[in-house]
Amino acid sequence: MQTLAAVAMMLLPAACADDYDDSALWDKVNDHEERIAALEKWQEQTNQSIAAMQELLNTTDMITGVSAVSEGGQTVGYTITFLHSDPITIYNGTPGADGADGSDGADGQTPQIGLVQAADGNWYWTLNGETLTDADGNPIRANGLDGADGEDGEDGATGPEGPQGNDGTSAPTPQIKLGSNVTGTIMTDNGQTIADAWYLSVDGGATWYRVSGTDGTNGDAWFSDEPKKEGNYYVFTLTDQSTFRVAAYQPFRILTEAEKNGTDNFTNATVTINGATTFYLYIDNDIKYQEIVAQISSVDAVLTRADVSDWTVVKGTEQNTLTVTPGTQPYALLDVSLLLTDGSKLTASRLLEDPGYTDDGQGNYTVTSAEGLKNIAKLVNEEGQTDIDITLTGNITLTEVDEGESNWTPVCSDYDNPYTGTFDGGNHTITGLTVTTSDQYAGLFGCIGSGGKVMNVKLEGVKIESDNGTSDVGGVAGWSYGNIENCSVSGSVSGSGMNGVAGGVVGYQSGGFLTGCSSSATVNAGGVAGGVAGLTDRGATLTACYATDNVTIESSGTGSYFAGGVVGNNGSSSTLKACYAWGSVTGSGSGTVYVGGVTGSNDLGTLTACYHAKGTVSGPGGTTGGVAGRNFKDSMLGGGIITACYWGDNGQEQGIGEDQVGTGETTQVTDGNWLGAKDAMNAALNGLTTWRYDLGEGLPVLTQQL
Repeated sequence: MQTLAAVAMMLLPAACADDYDDSALWDKVNDHEERIAALEKWQEQTNQSIAAMQELLNTTDMITGVSAVSEGGQTVGYTITFLHSDPITIYNGTPGADGADGSDGADGQTPQIGLVQAADGNWYWTLNGETLTDADGNPIRANGLDGADGEDGEDGATGPEGPQGNDGTSAPTPQIKLGSNVTGTIMTDNGQTIADAWYLSVDGGATWYRVSGTDGTNGDAWFSDEPKKEGNYYVFTLTDQSTFRVAAYQPFRILTEAEKNGTDNFTNATVTINGATTFYLYIDNDIKYQEIVAQISSVDAVLTRADVSDWTVVKGTEQNTLTVTPGTQPYALLDVSLLLTDGSKLTASRLLEDPGYTDDGQGNYTVTSAEGLKNIAKLVNEEGQTDIDITLTGNITLTEVDEGESNWTPVCSDYDNPYTGTFDGGNHTITGLTVTTSDQYAGLFGCIGSGGKVMNVKLEGVKIESDNGTSDVGGVAGWSYGNIENCSVSGSVSGSGMNGVAGGVVGYQSGGFLTGCSSSATVNAGGVAGGVAGLTDRGATLTACYATDNVTIESSGTGSYFAGGVVGNNGSSSTLKACYAWGSVTGSGSGTVYVGGVTGSNDLGTLTACYHAKGTVSGPGGTTGGVAGRNFKDSMLGGGIITACYWGDNGQEQGIGEDQVGTGETTQVTDGNWLGAKDAMNAALNGLTTWRYDLGEGLPVLTQQL
């Protein structure tokens, strides 16, 4: 406006010189000033109108949806639907119609449709700040009228009261039409219509008001952007970039266990996926329905339309119970509809994912896929179901990951909440399990508690690493008080740090049993390393276990460190029976390092019918032996016993590096003939176990005598 005034001032000398009439120019300047003032007033009125509408919503109704209204490919407004009231359509300003030939008319102004609350508490429609009236001059209400009271019944001895009157009807939906389409009473322009002007009715089409200029420019829009749904709210952005939020009403929806917490209004209706994942149906208390129906439909997943033809949904015998059985594809869309008593219906949808396992409701879980195994781990770790029984039905391949990343979170990494159920691999294989962590306990399981059992599973291509200074790392378990049976591991296991403990099958076995287990994994640690178990104590028993790959210890402290082909340190009344190792065992570094073909140290434990062959055994002199780096008894009775144990050409001349007991029964096989050693070991095993040695490719191998 200042620019226009300046231009006008610049033109004044010329006008005066030529006796120029500049009144038209000043008229245009004044028109612009008026338009700016009108725009400011419009902005204020718009905000007031929207605030009034929001207040009405907050007190009487809720928005259920917002949809754009298009004309000629352009968005010209939005239709807002409500739970109880009829829809309302709010249009942006539209161009006014061209005026007749001659001088230009003044720009039209965007009509200001609003609401005002009167002293009687009711809301009334306004146009450009003025209250709208009907043909009789009465203001037009925006909310419905209360129903009239019913008439009193006739007097009588026990005559009933008259019935209550019906509730008033909702206010009619505002309508906007071109003059050419209007029928009814015209309240403006002396009752005359203009064909290409726009008219408003708020009383069902009985009376109409012209709301567009006949000669104006484009009106101004209410909204600067399309309304967006955020959670349970619709967010409206106005032309001045201010926003307001209105709650969206969702009378019927499908929720997870976590989503329904703190929410009431649930029926008995549930949706169970493959006997494992349960969804819950939220239904507003005001909704009256007669039936729940459901169907499965296809969904777009990763740009590929899933085939869900073999997904099924069945209504159970219990009220409102739906059971969904997954098909070959992992995803499907569940559509659930409520058939209401008035004949209409409400529909809710939920993307379903096959959990990859089933649950019999008695704590028995059957895993069918890699995702199912991960979901079971989450179930145990996040919901504390540490005592459930888990069974695999087939081989599982876990996804590949980049270096330094993990595809597996160990089950029960909390020492105080170990796994106490039974995991049965069904002699199936889990491939590619990777754990890279700073946690203390790492493996398929972090911790197995007393009574827990893991059996009949093959772990191929594991990569388990912990840089925790006191790590306990193993293929099957980091720490175990329970039993591990018929399990095998290949790949690599590493427990770095000064006191890191690592074993191919288990890091630390405290009590319990390992039976028929094997490892072909490389094992590395900074404290204690063993081909099958890093450390055993408290009477742990290993029977018919063997390792066939290399074991390495590289110490960095000043204490005692251990490396053994089968067990790093066999301690505290623990027993090895019919165990052997074929890989190289290497120990180096600072402190005192004990290295043995079978065990780095037999500390108060027992070795019976165990041997080492094929690989080399190397470590510091005096603490390295073909069978044990040390046989240690201390003052304890019944420990430090080695019976019928052998070693081959592994670079060591003595069976025990440091024999503190003097009862170590170890023998070297120098000619490669292991027949005599086999027979002697079997004789020592008689009465102790059903496992026996046979010669296989010249070396003793184990079989079980059933």
